[in-house]
Amino acid sequence: MKKLIITCCLGLLMSSLASGQIADPVKWDFSVKKINNTTYEVLLNATIDAPYHIYSQTTSKQASSPTIVTWEENRNVKLKGKLQEIGELKTEYMEIIDATLTYYEGKVSFVQVLKVKRKQSVPLKGKITYTACMGEQCLPEKKIYFSVVLE
Repeated sequence: MKKLIITCCLGLLMSSLASGQIADPVKWDFSVKKINNTTYEVLLNATIDAPYHIYSQTTSKQASSPTIVTWEENRNVKLKGKLQEIGELKTEYMEIIDATLTYYEGKVSFVQVLKVKRKQSVPLKGKITYTACMGEQCLPEKKIYFSVVLE
């Protein structure tokens, strides 16, 4: 009987420790593609574990948590156009909040075209703020800081 009680207590302790861990279902990698001497594409690539998704940057803040990319100010870099999303965009109307949500599962790339003012190496830093969700349940908002070099 004593062994059974100890085994049950250990089982409860292990399950409570496991449930206290927050999953990290989104993996990010960053790359730079040189277009010409002064123009680059910065690619922010997300790989999202099933059954999770992350929201598009165009999803309404009132309805959900859109993915937001912010760039650290750099006087040697000028952003050209808006941040583009490359992936299979999914949409879902949620009657309870009267809003259409747009999101990505599996993979998505956020791509920013930019120009540099000088032809030597230029560091560029930024931050991605996103929320990974599974169905209607979401993990806490996460911030990822990144840095790339334009050469």
